[in-house]
Amino acid sequence: MERNIIISRKELCGKSKKSSTILERIIQQNALNKTGKIDYNAAGVKDGVGFVPCSDKFVDNFILRVLVAEYLTENKKYIHLGAINTTIRALLDRSGLTKYKVKAIVFCNVKGTVTVDALEKMPFRNRDKETSDTAYYYQEYKISCADLDYQDVLQFLRKRAYNDCGLLLKDVDVTMDYAGSFNRE
Repeated sequence: MERNIIISRKELCGKSKKSSTILERIIQQNALNKTGKIDYNAAGVKDGVGFVPCSDKFVDNFILRVLVAEYLTENKKYIHLGAINTTIRALLDRSGLTKYKVKAIVFCNVKGTVTVDALEKMPFRNRDKETSDTAYYYQEYKISCADLDYQDVLQFLRKRAYNDCGLLLKDVDVTMDYAGSFNRE
């Protein structure tokens, strides 16, 4: 049953007659979330079955990251962002993977020390610009691949060809869809 809430203009906008203020207040009222008492299970079947798998496992996404020295940044942004994006796409294409999305997501400080191996594999490294005070960062890339075959993605990740390009695996999101209803109580 739909319930209408009527608010007077004065209550909504005060004494202001500016159309921008009125519109802003209307938007604020429409954005209020009044769903606290909704029972989301009212129409669900509560037969004790619980959740039932409705898909096989799949890799929703994974995150690769690359080590970045401060001399490879400009205004706290990695200057070779596009080149690494292209490298990731080429690696995926060579592995026969299609239907993916690559997006640069996070640029953050490295916590702890940088290993010699990570430095050796860092793309676009210039030893002449490195000092003991050089700061290092990680640029992370999210590869969305929910439509790819689970085994194909795992095979790509296990081969670690991305390591040869200076990329490191940070995270893998393996997912399985379920259907069902549950009771919060």
